[in-house]
Order: sequence, then structure tokens, then C-alpha cells
Amino acid sequence: PRAAPAARAMVRDPTAAEDVAQDVVLELSQSLARYERRDGSKFGSWVYTIIRRVVIDTTRAAARRRRREE
Repeated sequence: PRAAPAARAMVRDPTAAEDVAQDVVLELSQSLARYERRDGSKFGSWVYTIIRRVVIDTTRAAARRRRREE
């Protein structure tokens, strides 16, 4: 899967989706050495999991920032 389209599907703001996609690429480059194929899992599934986790982390961080600003 491509990071940007998947991020856009999960994040409503196009600018935020691009930021998420960049974070995903960074995370993938840092985590690739640790990737281990287990139980017939596919590389795309692993990538999608990272995309989902980065989206969740980004969403949580934005919520924390909004709470602090209030």
C-alpha cells in the first residue's frame, strides 16, 4: 500500500495526511531492519499497521495539544 492514499483515507485534513505519510515513511525506514515475516503475514499488512499506528499517535498528539491550548 502507498502511505499517502492510506493516510488520506484515515485523516480528514489533507495537510495532516501528508504529514502522516511523511512520518510513516520515516517510521518504515527506521523499522525495516526489524521486519520479520511471521505466519505467512504480508509486507503490505505490516506497512498498513504502521500507517494505522502513526495515524493514531498523530491524532492523540493533536488532541493533547488542543487540550493544552484551551
